[in-house]
Amino acid sequence: MNIDLKNIMIEAKIDMPLRMFKPSDIIPRYLINALYYEDLDLDKKTNIGSASAILLDPYFCEDISLSAACDSYSRELADLVTDIYNKEESFFRPPLNSLISSTVLFLEYLIVEPKYQNKQIGTTIVEWIIKYICRDLGAIVLNPKPMERICFEGGLNKILYSDKSTNNIEKIKGFYSKKGFEDLLGTDYMYRVAEWHGETDIFYDGSI
Repeated sequence: MNIDLKNIMIEAKIDMPLRMFKPSDIIPRYLINALYYEDLDLDKKTNIGSASAILLDPYFCEDISLSAACDSYSRELADLVTDIYNKEESFFRPPLNSLISSTVLFLEYLIVEPKYQNKQIGTTIVEWIIKYICRDLGAIVLNPKPMERICFEGGLNKILYSDKSTNNIEKIKGFYSKKGFEDLLGTDYMYRVAEWHGETDIFYDGSI
């Protein structure tokens, strides 16, 4: 199936409750969908890819620590905080500890529906996230593990890790490397610096 990238629209929503009932409720989460409109017909849209990006800001809430909020959200998010923040919730792991901002956008998952894969959809979503969500953040971080979405009746779906073989993970790391991500040494994560310098639209990527 041929896909015209000009017919893709990115939809982003912030998933955050009005009232806080548990520590993780303070964590802003972006739910991102890539919608394909056939022939730009607004009545013919298909969700061809999706992503979840979690904003980690140590100074977002004075009443609840970032580590407590992440531990309430998931084991994976709690492990990330342990791996990159110190007890004062500032970066301790190089090269992140040289950044101005200690805010991280964690790419929780990125999935492209099977029949739309290898058509630049994943690239489109990642580049949109970097361009429109990452401004003024310290870095964007991800764990390059293969994932798939399992759909259930009633519109419910669940994200599962699929083939975690070394070869498959290396393919995923290769994909993100082309987008400017590097291995965060001493961890399983990859990162890309996202700090914005000056009054231009140029994001610092370590090369200037």
